[in-house]
Amino acid sequence: MFKWETEGSRFVMERLLEAGHEAVYVGGAVRDIALGLTPKDIDIATAATPEEIEALFRRTIDVGKEHGTIIVLVGEEQLEVTTYRSESTYSDYRRPDKVTFVRSLHEDLKRRDFTMNAMAINHEGRWIDPFNGLFHIEKRTIQAVGQADERFEEDALRIIRAVRFVSTLGFTIESETQRAMKKHASLLSHLAVERIKQEFDKMFRGDYLVQALRILYETGLHHYLPETKEEITLESFEYVEQPIEGWVLWAQCHQLASTELARAYKLSKKEREAIARYLTLLQEQEWTPWIVYCYSLDELLFVRRVNARCETESELRQMKERLPIQSKRDLAFDGRDVKQYYPNCRGKNIGQLLEEIERAVVLQKVSNDTEEIIEWVNEHVYERLCIK
Repeated sequence: MFKWETEGSRFVMERLLEAGHEAVYVGGAVRDIALGLTPKDIDIATAATPEEIEALFRRTIDVGKEHGTIIVLVGEEQLEVTTYRSESTYSDYRRPDKVTFVRSLHEDLKRRDFTMNAMAINHEGRWIDPFNGLFHIEKRTIQAVGQADERFEEDALRIIRAVRFVSTLGFTIESETQRAMKKHASLLSHLAVERIKQEFDKMFRGDYLVQALRILYETGLHHYLPETKEEITLESFEYVEQPIEGWVLWAQCHQLASTELARAYKLSKKEREAIARYLTLLQEQEWTPWIVYCYSLDELLFVRRVNARCETESELRQMKERLPIQSKRDLAFDGRDVKQYYPNCRGKNIGQLLEEIERAVVLQKVSNDTEEIIEWVNEHVYERLCIK
């Protein structure tokens, strides 16, 4: 058993081999092993048909039998096992119109996107590398398998995947592959925006994001992405550490409101609301105690870096620590107190009253003490919110 294998992957591999089916490790796991990384997900390709795979294992999930993919469950592990296949005609520039199961590993590998992803390792640890993926990994180069034009015409998402790999790996793109990306950039308009969004999420996690975005613009891909401008400033993207921060700067650079960005890229409500918070904070000139209270330290630190603000991380931490309360849960007055002391305060007025109390405590207009809060409410907001 190799150090990167899991018990589940070894069990599946041995079971397939014992049944007389050729099987190898493939995909991103093999690439990661070549890079000296621990693979996250281990995929297996085999000459066995989907029906033969299902017959060998007690617990399986059919996630795409027509394309040869079966999930095999081993304990808590889920292993993706796919039959060797060839593909032909891609009328939607994304999915093959016809999949043919084959017995040849070489036929399976040659349909893959980039040479670094078209390698395999057999059960003895022997590398199968018909397209020089190891050489290109050593040279830190992304190169299409075979004819780059054909690979991108088959699946236009590969164009964005190349950019994503630049961001996550720091590789350069081989000249012919980059030429083909530019030539076929218009094919991006055929892709579901959800798939583009998934690739952007991964791209925004990369350590070489600025380098990737530069290629995205140099190849003209931005012309075929939703709501993009001709030129943007890339330097601030150096500070991105998580996808939501990347989306914030993408919105800012293209002058998009959070609602516009969410509509264009099918973002979730949670993502839209988070982006709106960041965009508001980016516009704040003075960071009052209320601003520091309302935003997390991570949010404050990111905006500090982007806007080159003078506050240090230590100063922001101290500002946070000096606040009278850290969250609404710390408030010495809650909804039960409102009902007890102000029974006439109803409906939305309850939430508004609590918010005004919270703000007053944070801004030290009143101490976080129940009796003092009652006195402050009686003096400042009682008539407005607590009388029918």
